[in-house]
Parts: sequence; C-alpha cells; structure tokens
Amino acid sequence: MARSAVRRRRRTWGRGVAPSSIDVTRPLTASDIVRRRAGVEITAATSSDWGNFSRLVLELRWITEPGWIEFELDRPGFFTMVEEVGGRCDFRSEIGRCYEGDYIGAEHVSLVAAGAPVIAHAYEMRRATVVCGVLGSDDRLDDDAAPAIARSPTRLMMKSRPLHDCARLFARTAADPEDVFGRALSHSVLVAWAMEVGQATSPPSGLALAGEPLRAALAFIRNELDAPIRLAELAAAAGLTPAQFGGQFLEATGLTPQAWQMDARVRNVQRLMIDDPAGSLAEYAALCGFADQSHFSRVFLKIVGVSPTEWLNRRR
Repeated sequence: MARSAVRRRRRTWGRGVAPSSIDVTRPLTASDIVRRRAGVEITAATSSDWGNFSRLVLELRWITEPGWIEFELDRPGFFTMVEEVGGRCDFRSEIGRCYEGDYIGAEHVSLVAAGAPVIAHAYEMRRATVVCGVLGSDDRLDDDAAPAIARSPTRLMMKSRPLHDCARLFARTAADPEDVFGRALSHSVLVAWAMEVGQATSPPSGLALAGEPLRAALAFIRNELDAPIRLAELAAAAGLTPAQFGGQFLEATGLTPQAWQMDARVRNVQRLMIDDPAGSLAEYAALCGFADQSHFSRVFLKIVGVSPTEWLNRRR
C-alpha cells in the first residue's frame, strides 16, 4: 500500500485530533513524539513496530534538577518508567502543575489520548528508562482490544502491575518485528492495556493525599533525609491530620513514610555515586542519613537488588 494511502486511511484518534504526519510504515522515533525538553537528554532509543502496536524505549539522562521532557502522540499510547536512578519521576499534563493522578509509587503507568501532551518530570534524577507504547494504525489493527484502547481518555500516574510488567519485558526484547516472543508480548500488552482502560476511571475525588498535598509531603521527605520521620510533621506539610495521612500515603505510594524515606535515601546516594564514583560510600551513607556503611549496603541491596559496588561497576 502506498504511504499516501496509509495516511488517507488513518483514523482521527480521540478528541477531534487531526491525523498526524507520522509515517506508520516505520517504527516510532524520538523525534516523532518529543516536543520540548529542559535539563534532560536522550542517550539511546530503541523502537519496534508489530503492526497493532509500536514500542519506543528511551534512555534519559537528567542534567539539571528539576528537568522535564514533553511528549505528544498522534495515536493512543501509554508511558511507564521501568528504571529510575537517583530519584522518582512523575507524568503531568503541564510543566508547572503537579501530576493529577493518584499514585506515584513503583509500577505507575500513564494512559495518554491522541494529541494530549504528557510531561515526564523529576525534581531529583540522574537516569531513567521510559517505555512508550502506541496503538497501531487502524488499517493494520486486528486485535479485539484496539477499539476500547482507542476510546480511552488520558489518565496519568495510575498503578498497573500487568501493563508495567509487560512494558518492562518489552524494554529488554529484541527490536526485530519478526521476533516470535516480541509478537506474542505485543498481544499481551494490548490485552493488559485494554483491561486497564476498562477499569480506569477518574482519580478518586475523595482522596486528600494526591496532587499538590502529596508533592508537599514528598518534598518534605527529600529535605529531611538525615532525620527520623515524624508523622505529625509530615502530615502537617501536606495539610492533613495524622489520622488522615497514614493510610493515604501508603495508598498513594505503595510504601509507608519510613520505607519511602529509605528509598529516597538510596536514590540520593545513587546521585552522589554517579556524580563522583571515586567517592567514599561511608561518607555518602552518612550524608544521606544511614547509620553506617553496613546499614546502607543492606538497604541498597534490598531496594536495588545488587550491592552498591556491583551497581556502580555496571555503569562504568
């Protein structure tokens, strides 16, 4: 089929968005979807197209704090972080506006309607791997999940372990579109995606710890890494009572405040290790609130999965 014919047959996806000039006969590239960025550079990109689904994996490096990168898709898609080094990232619709979603912990996924901007933003970060999945063009779709996905609205920062796990596998899958495993996984992604669309609703209106209050609580933790967490102070930073705060923090992040602080301490040490690999781990551990290097190493292994030395050696 001629390329012009493909473009003529392309559906206008969602909310009256005009057909894009992206050529659906080739895999996505970063230039297709990146609109603006500040303090973030793309160090690597891998893309593949399975007809009913396209995948783009971007390796990002933060060079300022905060930093952000804005994306826009011509077809329905999703974004998820499969690795975050040195910080935590959120997806938002506007640069100066805190994310509107209701979850910022591990395994967060953002569903994005065609033509809707989405911004990956981080206050403190060094490196991250983001997976973008995009629904295929309508003249090649043969999956029952596609119509539901095409109608889905934007929803940022929602928890979806099935879709996140599929995306994480995709980040490590061969780029060859003829790869049998890749084709099977692309179908699994669409199924998981359609399931989330069917369950997704607007973020709970009664959730007090979301958006700006949650951002304030997380900022408080970042600024108090070397001090014990006091629930009353943390709740006050979010404008809530301790009774309101405790359970909602767990719901919004998947971690207790104490566990989130430990996670933030580890990510802070990661930044120091990347900035100065020859530095002292004992000094870094003390700066970030750990009792000693042994304590730091145990927590790092639990959170990251490898020892600090092994983790650093893999990045040299």
